[in-house]
Amino acid sequence: MDAGRNAWASAALSSYQQCEPAAMRYFFHIHDGVSKPDQIGMECASECDVWAHALVACGEFLTDQGALMAIGSELRMNVVDENDRELYALTLRA
Repeated sequence: MDAGRNAWASAALSSYQQCEPAAMRYFFHIHDGVSKPDQIGMECASECDVWAHALVACGEFLTDQGALMAIGSELRMNVVDENDRELYALTLRA
């Protein structure tokens, strides 16, 4: 009976592990008149985590560099995954 239970538990665990999202690396490229590609990226477990990081990163960039933005200028962040698939594009126009 224990062998049957162990086989079932092993199969269930294997199935669960296949459903777990693998962490992917995402890149947060900034364009503010000059392209600033993200060479390092960040591993995130879900697209919700990616979105949250993109919002925080834009906020931090604006806090640090926002006063330097000229009226009529644009800040853009493109978020891509490790396969270069674009997930999000955030744009701020001054």
